[in-house]
Amino acid sequence: VLGAGLAAFLQRLAGLFDDMTAAGDLAIEDSALAAQRFLALVQGQQQFAAACGAVPPPDATSRARHVEQAVAAFLAIYRPARSAAPAQGTHRPRRLTRPKA
Repeated sequence: VLGAGLAAFLQRLAGLFDDMTAAGDLAIEDSALAAQRFLALVQGQQQFAAACGAVPPPDATSRARHVEQAVAAFLAIYRPARSAAPAQGTHRPRRLTRPKA
């Protein structure tokens, strides 16, 4: 994922955020920076501490809870201010896919 892989991932994630901003689901001025922030929130200190051997890797439940909290924090920053949430299923953002070789 490092090197060109990380750059490509962040670029695709920024594109997804651009689409979601255009649809009114997010309020992002700099999608590249938002992609970096999202990745930092999702990775968190948990992964760093485990990689350093300071703690064992988190179990699936802990990872899921961490990701949910990271997404909630991201949305707290980038959710547009509006009076009502959109109806469920009205917008389906494009999926991140691997680029074709």
